[in-house]
Amino acid sequence: MLFYCLLIMFAATVSAAPKPVDFLREVRPILSDACFQCHGPDESTRMAKLRLDTKGGLASKASVIAARVTETRAARKMPPPHAKVQLAEGQIATLKRWVDEGAQWQEHWSFVAPKAPAVPAVQLTK
Repeated sequence: MLFYCLLIMFAATVSAAPKPVDFLREVRPILSDACFQCHGPDESTRMAKLRLDTKGGLASKASVIAARVTETRAARKMPPPHAKVQLAEGQIATLKRWVDEGAQWQEHWSFVAPKAPAVPAVQLTK
């Protein structure tokens, strides 16, 4: 009986582990809504020469993003206090978790070349 209780507790603990943050489903929408206006593809509105919509622009800045969204001083906080869009606590937590997990970039599926699946081995019988 004790064995089964321990087994159930172990299974519950393993299944309760959080999934890694999904960049395309969780992080990119946050960046798109709150950051791309000033740090996106439009050169005429881009600030601080910082581009967060590309892998190259985001790769070296991920930890800086986590620091700036949690900043308490208004002059350094991102998005700035006067911005239309402000981040919710859950969004900030998602960004921090993403950085803690290694800030993995994922290319949007529409930019990934399709690959043909491997042809399965077939045995013919007589």
